[in-house]
Amino acid sequence: MLARIWIVFMIALTARSAVASEFQQAYAPIVVGGITIFIPIEVKPNNVAYLSIKPDSAGTKLAWTPSDTASYYKVQYLKDGNWVSLSERHGATHFQVPANIAGPYRVLACHQYGCSAGTPTNRTLTQDLVIKALYSDNPQTDDRKRVVVGWQVDGASSVTLSRFENGVHRYSQTGLNPSQGSIASIIGGLAQFRLTAYGFDGTSVSRTLQVATKPVNPTLKLGNKGQYAQPFYHSELDIIEKTILEHNDSIYFATHDGQILRYAPKVGSAQPEWQQSWSIKLRGVVNNAPVVDGEYLLYSISMRDNTGMACKTRLIDGAQHSCTSEKNSNLIASPVVVKETPKSAGVFSAFSSFTSSQADVQAGVYVFHRNGTVEVLDPNNLKNVLRTFTLKGVINESVLTTPAVIVDQGNNNQQQFVIQDGKDVIGVNVPSSNTPARSSSMVQAVGRWFSDEPSTDVQKAQSNIQVLEVVWREKL
Repeated sequence: MLARIWIVFMIALTARSAVASEFQQAYAPIVVGGITIFIPIEVKPNNVAYLSIKPDSAGTKLAWTPSDTASYYKVQYLKDGNWVSLSERHGATHFQVPANIAGPYRVLACHQYGCSAGTPTNRTLTQDLVIKALYSDNPQTDDRKRVVVGWQVDGASSVTLSRFENGVHRYSQTGLNPSQGSIASIIGGLAQFRLTAYGFDGTSVSRTLQVATKPVNPTLKLGNKGQYAQPFYHSELDIIEKTILEHNDSIYFATHDGQILRYAPKVGSAQPEWQQSWSIKLRGVVNNAPVVDGEYLLYSISMRDNTGMACKTRLIDGAQHSCTSEKNSNLIASPVVVKETPKSAGVFSAFSSFTSSQADVQAGVYVFHRNGTVEVLDPNNLKNVLRTFTLKGVINESVLTTPAVIVDQGNNNQQQFVIQDGKDVIGVNVPSSNTPARSSSMVQAVGRWFSDEPSTDVQKAQSNIQVLEVVWREKL
């Protein structure tokens, strides 16, 4: 029995002796009658998936997708019906063919045990190498932690998609369609996908994409709900927390999808229960808590094109909604209201609506632009700009938080705006109705900050822009 097995083994070994001179023989173990023997087997690398050509003045450039099991490649061209070698052991995935050698061409993937079938030219490229898009079907995974990542590329001979989770490399996939395609992945945490597209002569470009897993609400999973009904617990509203304002037992806030809403307790309910009173869809997003001025709610909105508007809405029912014309700067800070009263009525206020103790103070709704412009609007008609000032050149950062107003009792009860300027806090005097301009040259310089086609209210105020002085500065 063993003699017969040995004879069969030797016959198979002799039959492959012709290839033994170039390649090693691969063997696989089998068990016969309790004895392990090794028989010859044929092992070949995976085929090259795509072979691309790009003609140029020096001849023809070849580039191909790598074979994940190959050690080297054979590059050949067809001459008189026979395949002739251009390179027998080529280590790279690109090759320059001289101008005097015409195709067709093919590439074989090889290792120590043999070569794959030849892959002929199947793509001709003329475009420059560029990744046009790397995208996912969703910014976060579905309930099964699954996401589909797709790509569109021009001028690539091959692409590789790599995945990293929490900074750890998970896998890299080659042999993908170099033009366009998509792959579904299961991820377990914050993932980064990196697409690398390869052109000719070893050139490459990359682009990355971040995808998060679907968040788990820790309150719903771990919390113990008591008798108190939390406002908005089941509302699924994407609330901007900085915009929440409580006033007269009602709550006002904005959401990331561009709404402003009022919620109030439900009348006659045995248990505390909140219900929506009104909501308004805005053209942009509110970034800071609104300001109450009498019967109205004042707030600023910013849009994606770096413009903004100041608006007001009646508190009780959301009616009489009106806004300024579109400004050529984002309005991140909420408006600040300054009112005229007799001198004896001056009081300290850390809120945005402030009553002045100076008869000659410039009253109105102060709107702080992100670029440093400060406009004073008519409270009765926000489209009417009463005065225009600027902080540009005297502050270091954009105005992102709503200024407060205080009284400097050591300076004749002078009212001051308190403004955050990066890591500093600064004091700026509230201007009086007859505040002089600092210099005409500054007025001309500020005029250049506006767009080529300013709005009507900007044109009215632009001729009288004045610089507000910083009277003190402290570190936070």
